[in-house]
Amino acid sequence: MEVPKNLLVLRNNVVKFCNSRDDILEFCGPIPKKLRYISHPPQRQPVQELVNKICTTGEEKVHNITNI
Repeated sequence: MEVPKNLLVLRNNVVKFCNSRDDILEFCGPIPKKLRYISHPPQRQPVQELVNKICTTGEEKVHNITNI
């Protein structure tokens, strides 16, 4: 199955963001750039309600993740 372009963009932005943060690197180490895509049927998750509350401070890395 071909990976949708928006998911590739999201993956790349999340990996770039996580690997640029010392606090995240200290917590879990570097995130590999080549993560595998596994298709799953959509499911509603409680975290979706929190995404709307994220304060984008104008930081481009956060904007690239929250506005896909």
